[in-house]
Amino acid sequence: MGQVPGKTKRIEKGYNMAEVESRRIRNDFPNILAKNHGHIGAACHEAGISRVTYYNWRHKYPEFAAECDKVDEIQISIIEDILYEEAYNRVRWAVELYLKGKHKERYGHIDSNKANTQVIMQLPLFEEDQRIVKEAFNHMKTINHELDR
Repeated sequence: MGQVPGKTKRIEKGYNMAEVESRRIRNDFPNILAKNHGHIGAACHEAGISRVTYYNWRHKYPEFAAECDKVDEIQISIIEDILYEEAYNRVRWAVELYLKGKHKERYGHIDSNKANTQVIMQLPLFEEDQRIVKEAFNHMKTINHELDR
């Protein structure tokens, strides 16, 4: 069967090549997101889509959003485990972050976009600790951004 110039090739009944590729990327994306530790920008880059496309898919396909949310929950659990372990070992920044995060009514709310980030980052930390704290705050910013949508 010949292809009409200017028409997209049909490869499955009712779907064109772009639709099939989009569906394939959507199906693979949660795995790509997990591989990139929940970092949406990095996952989008690897998948070859824009962040706008990612958010459009979240809105348009509830099952896609649910799968991506599962990845996010796993990442949060990993970070919480690390934080708890550090707090249990009496690392000062981890104790403060844990208490402020888990007991807001007693120890204040962490606003990752404002002063609390700066206060905690001024604590005497090893470079690796500073990197971990920055990653945790960046992850919290992403979560807050997602919740604001």
